[in-house]
Amino acid sequence: MEFDTNKIYDPRSKEYFQEVLACYKIGSYRSAIVLLNSICLCDIFYKLQELRDIYSDKVAADCLIKIEDQIAKDETSSGWEKSLVESVFKNMSLLKR
Repeated sequence: MEFDTNKIYDPRSKEYFQEVLACYKIGSYRSAIVLLNSICLCDIFYKLQELRDIYSDKVAADCLIKIEDQIAKDETSSGWEKSLVESVFKNMSLLKR
């Protein structure tokens, strides 16, 4: 399985994806899947932060506020993950079907 990791924009995501590939190559498929899920969520979060900080994107800022509030209310819940994906899907063109 070959991937061109140079196409991954964020250096943090690129580094984390290398770990996914390492897990996959040694046959730790469940670990690779769990890590890939985490990386996808982080990458969306990083993109929203960049849109807010560099481009002053109000939609991204509102989405981040909503997610940060949800995390602050219950730090142990993973409900924010679903909210993040749903919010980005509904309000932005970052995710497509």
